[in-house]
Amino acid sequence: MVWTFERSDTTVEVWRLLVFKSGHVAGRILHGPDGMYRFYTGGGGAGTSLLQQPYLQDRDLEKLKAEIRDLA
Repeated sequence: MVWTFERSDTTVEVWRLLVFKSGHVAGRILHGPDGMYRFYTGGGGAGTSLLQQPYLQDRDLEKLKAEIRDLA
């Protein structure tokens, strides 16, 4: 399966990468002002709970991407 990461919404303190699995949105990575990268499943649309917990998180973006690529 092919995983790709595309930069999306960006502000001064927070930015987001959309995570695609074989061309379909599988989740998103948010980088918060605390320096932590967090991977959330799903596209984050209007139906996404505001209280959703991150599926994976790490301070190293490349390490987090590697963990995502290891997912089945």
